[in-house]
Amino acid sequence: VLAENENPTADERWEGRLEELAEYASKNGGKMDVPESAADCRELATWVKNQRTEYWKREAGRTSSLTDERVRRLEGLGFCWDVRDAVWRRRFGELVEYRDANGHCNVPMSHGSLGDWVLKVRTNYNRLKRGEDPDQISLLTNERIEALRDAGFDFDPLETQFNAMLGELKEFRERTGHIEVGSREGRLSNWYYRQRAAYKKR
Repeated sequence: VLAENENPTADERWEGRLEELAEYASKNGGKMDVPESAADCRELATWVKNQRTEYWKREAGRTSSLTDERVRRLEGLGFCWDVRDAVWRRRFGELVEYRDANGHCNVPMSHGSLGDWVLKVRTNYNRLKRGEDPDQISLLTNERIEALRDAGFDFDPLETQFNAMLGELKEFRERTGHIEVGSREGRLSNWYYRQRAAYKKR
């Protein structure tokens, strides 16, 4: 579009870049985080970065080239103003896909970047519970915590497993009148003796 007119106006240049972005998104699964490292996308990547800069200038009450109409057009494409938010939403989408394929959200560390992200979410959640609030934890908002819970995400799988086994032990006691779990009880027996061994090491 830009090449068709040797002297495009600012609006025409903007429209041309918007079309490029829409085309890029259609070829990349809706993603609009254009990498500056790609030689064929460098100018588009710079434009995308500039749109975000203009947006935050506008939000701060400063003069900005980003009009209401341009904001509407970009958001109509699904454009995300906060890069960190875009990354979070992408990872959350990957987590939901993993859950749908595997029946749970306990992504192992061996599962690459999604496994790393899940570990970071759990780490930041525990730090948040302890009252810590550095900038990186601020991304874990109440809305995101609820979204993760609604998706079936377990913030503390070890505690969940412990409580499940404790429930089995209580049922065993109600059934037998004691908690001396024999080897025939399988995993309950293994868990029971691990807890006793851990207690003795205290």
